[in-house]
Amino acid sequence: MAYIVSKIQNAYPNLSDASIIQRVYSSSYVNFQRRYVYFEVPKAACTTIKWLLHDLEHLPPINSLPGSREVRRDMFIHDRGAVNIPSLLDFPDNIQEEILESEAFFRFTVVRNPFTRVESAWKDKVRLCAPKYEYIYLQLRGALPRPSDLDSLITLEEFTEFLMTLDLSEGDPHWRIQSDHLFFPILNFNHIGKVEDLDKTLESFFGHLSIDRPRAGKMNSTPHQSNYSSTVMENIYKMYRKDFDNFDYQRIIKPCTNADIVSFDVVRRSYEGEILERNIVLGQVYAELDRKSAALNDLQKKLAGG
Repeated sequence: MAYIVSKIQNAYPNLSDASIIQRVYSSSYVNFQRRYVYFEVPKAACTTIKWLLHDLEHLPPINSLPGSREVRRDMFIHDRGAVNIPSLLDFPDNIQEEILESEAFFRFTVVRNPFTRVESAWKDKVRLCAPKYEYIYLQLRGALPRPSDLDSLITLEEFTEFLMTLDLSEGDPHWRIQSDHLFFPILNFNHIGKVEDLDKTLESFFGHLSIDRPRAGKMNSTPHQSNYSSTVMENIYKMYRKDFDNFDYQRIIKPCTNADIVSFDVVRRSYEGEILERNIVLGQVYAELDRKSAALNDLQKKLAGG
């Protein structure tokens, strides 16, 4: 058994080897020469960090459709096979131990306030019925949502009540407890950044690499757009108490104000961008279907002729 798998198994005996291996492979990104390891947390700036690593390592463009059902091209970065950066499991045991124990390594992750992380998962995956998440509508509402009926959309309160029925130590990583996803504290992080102060993590990372940080726009998270009911807040706190404690988040969050509400023009441009991305991705899907259909027709003709 690999060193990292054995180390995690000792601390998390209820997890299967296969579950540990899958998570470590898909979530860890290591450059041994530059002495860093990043472990992603979904819905906690992982898209930003992985694109940063992709550019830093001068990896080739990601043009092909991923195996997962993403709806935007920038999300293709989450196809692990397309990001050729080794995982912890790609190293022999003695090197795995060095990566996890050596003071020379920058072992980092980024976490997020559980309130805004749950809100983000709800908006991104559930409310608008993203591919692969139709089952939640079918389970909670018995039917898919109707675009002309806003009352058919799952609310944040409904979503948190749904989460209350799950084992959040496992399951979907977008709402898995961050502490459990990270096998905290087994991976021995020497930097745990926060989405709310991402600049500090980026400064530390590039300081470790001894290179100038590339110029970039503001990367901190935008203010949350939902005012949570007392029920929602209490549910989230109960479910993610471990994250509130381990990562020093407060059990309350201030209400969003008028200043937090983006203008109609910003919303319109955002939705136009989302529609544009989906149209492009759908076009790629249909083109792939056409190629597969043509190949199948050719094969059928050859078999018929033989």
